[in-house]
Amino acid sequence: MIAIFGGAFDPPHAEHVKIARELIEKNEAEKVVLLPSGNSPHKKALSPFSARKEMIEKAFSELPVLIDETELFLKGKAYSSEVLPILKKKYGVIEFVIGGDSLLSFRLWHEPKEILKVCPILVIPRGEESVSELTDFASGLTKEFG
Repeated sequence: MIAIFGGAFDPPHAEHVKIARELIEKNEAEKVVLLPSGNSPHKKALSPFSARKEMIEKAFSELPVLIDETELFLKGKAYSSEVLPILKKKYGVIEFVIGGDSLLSFRLWHEPKEILKVCPILVIPRGEESVSELTDFASGLTKEFG
């Protein structure tokens, strides 16, 4: 499985690196693909893409990760429902890594059902939400979206 780990990475921080390290070390992922946002509908990056890519390269220099530039070349907003099918064709079996806070707002995302048709989601709690809260919420999404 290839873990797709997206974000603004503006800047990348220790928690980002910790998540990637754990995905690799626990053999959850054959490879971690970092997906810096291009034109995110939810979050504006302040730094140019090239600067964020350079920061990512330095922050993750000790880990075998791949930086994917797909969103840089998309026109318009880069919705996960449109980017993930491209990445599935590119990498094969993928999982989409999101934070617990993102799971809680998942119903508001652009075409959430389409995202779940492409790949499963791997949720990383960020400390604000409990694992049981996230599990209950995920069960509700499973019932709603299949």
